[in-house]
Amino acid sequence: MIMMDQNGKKVKIRYSLLFPPQWAPFNPYLALYTLAGHLQSKGIDIDIYDINLDFYHHILSETYIRRFKDGLVKYWNKLKLKKNREFDEKERIKLKHIDRLMTNNILFDNLEKDVLQSMKVLKNSELFFNPRQLSLAINHLKFYFKILTIPFYPSVLGFNCYIDHRQGRHNMNLKSMLKIIKSKDNFFDEYIQLFLKNNLIDKNYKLFGISINGWSQVIPGLTLAYYLKKRLGNSAHITIGGNYFSRLRDVMKKKQEFFTFFADSIIWGDGEIPLEKLIVALEKGIDLKNVPNMIFYDEKNKTIRETFTQSKLNTLDALGKFDLSKISLKDYLTPEICLPIQYYRGCYWRKCSFCDHFYGPNLTSKSIDRLIEEIKIAISCGINKFVFVDEMLPPGFVKSFSERLLKDEIKIEWFCYGRTENSFNKSDVFKTAYQAGLRMVMWGIESGNQRIMELINKGVDFNQRFESLKKADKEGIWNLAFVFFGFPTETIDEAFDTIKTITNPKCYIDSYVQSRFDLGKYSKIAQNPKKYGIKKILKKNSELTTHFDYKMESTTKIKPTTNKLENLYELEKLCANYYLIENKNQPPLSLKLQLINRDILFLYLCKYGKQRIKSWYFKDMNNFNSLSHPPELFLR
Repeated sequence: MIMMDQNGKKVKIRYSLLFPPQWAPFNPYLALYTLAGHLQSKGIDIDIYDINLDFYHHILSETYIRRFKDGLVKYWNKLKLKKNREFDEKERIKLKHIDRLMTNNILFDNLEKDVLQSMKVLKNSELFFNPRQLSLAINHLKFYFKILTIPFYPSVLGFNCYIDHRQGRHNMNLKSMLKIIKSKDNFFDEYIQLFLKNNLIDKNYKLFGISINGWSQVIPGLTLAYYLKKRLGNSAHITIGGNYFSRLRDVMKKKQEFFTFFADSIIWGDGEIPLEKLIVALEKGIDLKNVPNMIFYDEKNKTIRETFTQSKLNTLDALGKFDLSKISLKDYLTPEICLPIQYYRGCYWRKCSFCDHFYGPNLTSKSIDRLIEEIKIAISCGINKFVFVDEMLPPGFVKSFSERLLKDEIKIEWFCYGRTENSFNKSDVFKTAYQAGLRMVMWGIESGNQRIMELINKGVDFNQRFESLKKADKEGIWNLAFVFFGFPTETIDEAFDTIKTITNPKCYIDSYVQSRFDLGKYSKIAQNPKKYGIKKILKKNSELTTHFDYKMESTTKIKPTTNKLENLYELEKLCANYYLIENKNQPPLSLKLQLINRDILFLYLCKYGKQRIKSWYFKDMNNFNSLSHPPELFLR
């Protein structure tokens, strides 16, 4: 859109989508190119900034590493000059960490060289697919991320997480969040201000759409929103969307201070049509009440207003095709992009008691014809590897999609989430799917105990559920299992059933990801807590959290069967140790690849195949975590 500025000159009105840190920098985030594609189909040009990717390139640059090393030495010397009684507890901990680091001068002195070489490994195909080189590179980067956040204690950074321990997962309100963002210990403050200055301020943007989708993005995402609001005031509209704030809409519509400091509006649920309507409303000066799925601050009436829910789409084909033209694909930190794609939005089961992933998106799918069109767009950009981000793919779709790929002679490789439904067991679906490029399925196994599975209400046959994995294994497809501990009323013995399941060869699990139970705000358990032995849900100070803390009924508190198991952390450690013992204390290569990112494991499966990946293992844990030289790998 063209408008006249205050000097009578024609200027182009611009709009932007922003994806803040912290997220894994290995592939573009789906919402960026799906939103851009839909807006483009409506004649709306929008700029895309993957700020998360830029952030990683920034902190992994030679200039930044050198400056960080010099700054850390100066900070260390400053702390050492302080007298003991002048230390606060945080400074004491920081000094302890830096002292420990400086005692190993070789690692610190070589930091710049090691990190730059690690970046080279991530981007160079020959080095990347050398598991010894990749393992060493990842160890060096983990070490670098660990020391990078020492001056910002209690922060922790990794490729897959950002944790600030002042930001409680179940206990965070607007006041405490604002305090963190304004503090000198905000790890992202300097970078965000620099990025705004170099890329966003003074570019005549009239809308900034910020996508916040997970807990790790809340502090950096709101830091970005805070400085945009502070610098631009009412000259630009700031809207926040994404999965995370969709889950906070009931709280945010009562919090005027959120709109004072961070945003003008929040878009919840599916974002394509609301964002399109918002841009049209801003261009034409139409009342924002006509924009669906939105909460906004009405400046004229000094009140927060919530608009109507958009009509459900019959098909995702009604939206524009995704557009990768404004994504800098070459800058992601792998030699090959594994592109997120989607067939189905929402969850077609929607009955698991612990889960609230169904909250927000409407249950809608696209046609296989449309999906194939989008895959061809990606192929034209040099991409032939994909991950379906659907909650799970139905067996019928897996078969039909695979048959279509084979019929059209489309050669791709892909992986997806699955549910252990009996329908997978009644046909040759995995044989066809493997021929069509399926290399890994990530299964929601959840628990190895029948009582817990009945409470979870997964809707699968407990005794037959591993038949799906058996059939996938037979065809050479990798089975990754998701499990968790700490379901309300779960006993230690029941948790051990899960541990034993992971290592039981008759379950055909190739690798696993473990987590601990979290009480989702919109889960079935939160709606009926007494049924699950929960006495009280603790909602105080939970404005900015999507999960609640809780107290159990005293009658359901079951003492551990061993004194070594005092909490869930101990149980998780035991699970990891048990897994290693079953592997003769020799960590498999798949564990290292998976710890980096599941996309990395998938790329290795595409390169080497399942049997070769399963046969590689490290000599021991010291070898696994080596920082001095490429670790040894052996064949079983």
